[in-house]
Amino acid sequence: MPCPEIADNMSSLVDDSLSFSRQVRQEIDEQVQRAPNSNYDMTLSSIIHVISAQYTQNTTNSWVTIEHRLHDLWYIVIQAAKSIEPLNPAQDTLIRHIMLMKALGRLRRASSALSPTIANKGPAGFSDGAELWSGLPLLAKDLTEEFSTYRYYQDTVYDTDKRKNLAAFIGRLLSVGLYDGSALCALSLFRETLETPRPLVADESSEPTPDTQWVIEDLIYPLHHLVIASDFSLTILSSKRSAAVAVTASTVNPADHPHLAGLGELAVQAGIPSSSTGFSPDRWRFWIQRLEELAQCGINHVAGDATSCLTVMQMAQEDTMLL
Repeated sequence: MPCPEIADNMSSLVDDSLSFSRQVRQEIDEQVQRAPNSNYDMTLSSIIHVISAQYTQNTTNSWVTIEHRLHDLWYIVIQAAKSIEPLNPAQDTLIRHIMLMKALGRLRRASSALSPTIANKGPAGFSDGAELWSGLPLLAKDLTEEFSTYRYYQDTVYDTDKRKNLAAFIGRLLSVGLYDGSALCALSLFRETLETPRPLVADESSEPTPDTQWVIEDLIYPLHHLVIASDFSLTILSSKRSAAVAVTASTVNPADHPHLAGLGELAVQAGIPSSSTGFSPDRWRFWIQRLEELAQCGINHVAGDATSCLTVMQMAQEDTMLL
């Protein structure tokens, strides 16, 4: 058990870290609100530099403090991705920053900078086991939490644009070979869109309004809120057409995340084997079948987005020899 002085110092560091995080997040929220498609270069470059310096040189920062900074970094990236339109080059700039981080490789700490607590962490040290920067620690965790929880089940019923923007960003991550987290997000999106029973469009008599006191967690999104996100994610990815290899290339095992990767109700009813986690051939064929049905649903905006998704998925199926 640490002595009281060390415990007090650690508590103070954590409190300072949380205060700094609140300030950073408030500033980025205000920037997103003020100028959604603004340039985040200086903000990201600055925090990347701070994290690298804290990790390699500064013994006064606990591992918890550095993890807080990493969560702040990914918060900035994710909030920016949600605010930037799919075809805006600023999304590519976000990807460039992440690729530059990864290119820095594994940072090493000088032996004089290693406190016993940090030294005992081993070569990785972060709670997800990833190394800085080669493993982009905590990105997969923060991205999947944001995309799966916030995107589907909380107060985002009116955030169609944010959902679409983030889905396009996921497609970009996959297209440059950044699979950890992003592959699971894409799989979750297809599961929610094509394997989960949903009304095609909202029932105007029951859909909530901003003044309605509904428990949003109980709301079932109509399918048209999600299929357009799938369309943008797939369209961005189609230049590489590598969705089928995304899960196998990821170090994140979909079987460990059944609420994201497990078969949805419609897939189970269709007899898809329970072992078909990931982008399996059986599952891919089921998705195509569902999109074929939706393309004939008679509701123009749903049918149009479904047709666009269908075209890309059929090309991906041919290129990856899934059949």
